[in-house]
Amino acid sequence: MIGDSLANRGRSAWSTVAGVAAGDTTAMTVSLAGAGALLAASVTAFTALKLVGGSYLAYLGIKSIVSARRLRDDAPETAIPVQQQSARRRFLSAWTVTALNP
Repeated sequence: MIGDSLANRGRSAWSTVAGVAAGDTTAMTVSLAGAGALLAASVTAFTALKLVGGSYLAYLGIKSIVSARRLRDDAPETAIPVQQQSARRRFLSAWTVTALNP
């Protein structure tokens, strides 16, 4: 929320707030539907979920390091540009992060 507000100065953060609320609702619905019980009962499903989640985090980390190095090499003395996002994009980003956060 704070990072989104700072990156999109002058724009309302309500789309991000709505995305977080929708993501929380999605996660609660999936949990109430029995996903937690399924993962607790199935060691294989839980292991697969951990491997997919860990792989995704490794991908994000590598992508972040490569991007930072590219920006550093391209323009060492300039500020890092911040790309403002539309309200729809901020909503979807907040929903995705919140719904998939364990």
